[in-house]
This record gives sequence, structure tokens and C-alpha cells, in this order.
Amino acid sequence: MKVLHEVSRPARMKVPYVPGFLAFRECADLLDILQDLKRERPDLYPQVVMVDGSGVLHHRNCGLACHLGVLGDVPALGVAKNLLAVDGLTKAGVMEEWACLDAAAAARPPPPTQ
Repeated sequence: MKVLHEVSRPARMKVPYVPGFLAFRECADLLDILQDLKRERPDLYPQVVMVDGSGVLHHRNCGLACHLGVLGDVPALGVAKNLLAVDGLTKAGVMEEWACLDAAAAARPPPPTQ
């Protein structure tokens, strides 16, 4: 894999950190980076963005990834460090579901070769 473009810049947070409201603190700076990229190098505008924060698995169903995706007009995935408790969703429950999916995939016959 080859890095095509890399951006870093300091950002001064104008809003204090409040749990559950990360988008209001960080979205503007991330959106500025995306808009600058679209203006300066539209050929490198991402097809998808991965964000260090929640997406729809947010207790308000709209985390940082959702905000950035809508405002930046780009699909965005939330890759949060911690799983928020949403509608009874727990880390143990997610791991159990993952194990079931993993077992089902292992039991599936391989696709036919041509």
C-alpha cells in the first residue's frame, strides 16, 4: 500500500470535551481538512473516511462519524476506542454475535472455482 497524501495540522479546540458530544468539538477541524483536500486535490478526495469516534452506534444514533459524513458528503465509518451502551448492546454481546458469525463462515463451503 502506498500513501498518496498526508495531512496534519494543529487544532485549537474551541469547545470543551463533553462525553457524547465529540462531534461538536472535533467535526469542524476535520471538515476543514476534507474541504481543503477537495479544493486542492479533488483527485484524492476519499471514497470513505474512518473516524476515531462513534457513528450510528452512539447513544444518540449520530456520533462524530455521522456528522462528518453528512457534512463532508462522504461515507464515514466510526472506529471508536470504546463501545457505547446502545439499546442493551454490550461488548460481551457483540463478541458473542461475532463468534456466531465466525462459526457460520467457517462452516460455509468454499466458493466454486472456475
